[in-house]
Amino acid sequence: MKHHRGQDNQQALYDDLTGLPNRRLLVQQMVRALTSTRESGHRAAILCLAIDRFQQADDEHAQIVKDKCMKRIATMLTRRLRGMDTVARTGEEEFTIVLGEVESVGAVGMVAKALLELFAIPMEVEQFSILLRASIGGAVYPDHGDREMQLWQSADEAMRRAKTDGGGRYHLAAQDKSTDAAEDRELEDHMRRMLQEGDFACTISCNIT
Repeated sequence: MKHHRGQDNQQALYDDLTGLPNRRLLVQQMVRALTSTRESGHRAAILCLAIDRFQQADDEHAQIVKDKCMKRIATMLTRRLRGMDTVARTGEEEFTIVLGEVESVGAVGMVAKALLELFAIPMEVEQFSILLRASIGGAVYPDHGDREMQLWQSADEAMRRAKTDGGGRYHLAAQDKSTDAAEDRELEDHMRRMLQEGDFACTISCNIT
């Protein structure tokens, strides 16, 4: 019985296709990373990465090829980042990355640039050569906010601006981003309570699509 319970917990926290953390585990890692950052006085960052041309790849190639691309991308991102960072699959064609203990806003930009460069070479899958691009949005603690959900939403909005501007680029969150701080604080306090109780079975609405 315990073995099956462990399997169920594993499936609930990880993406079936890539094996990366899913949204639920990402929230836990995000809270922990920013809590540690607040205590240490360092910066932390959240990057939202979306594949720009996956719909085209999906139209032109079989689903199995697209799935293999997703697995390859997951491996590429994980290998490029540090062990202390978290890479999660948060959408069909989207990933969210939590960077802990970064030195500056500029350092976050360098990481984003390095991730974009991973897509400069066509991906060889089966008999296909698939050229994909990515758009990345970033938000840095405490420069762009001091609440987890505020930063995540800001990074997501910056990523969508990058896509709108043509894709294949990195945008930083707006410095003057304003959010409903009371709503953010209520949601994050709820997440922390669930962390303490070990219960992430409920659905979390992050206002991120």
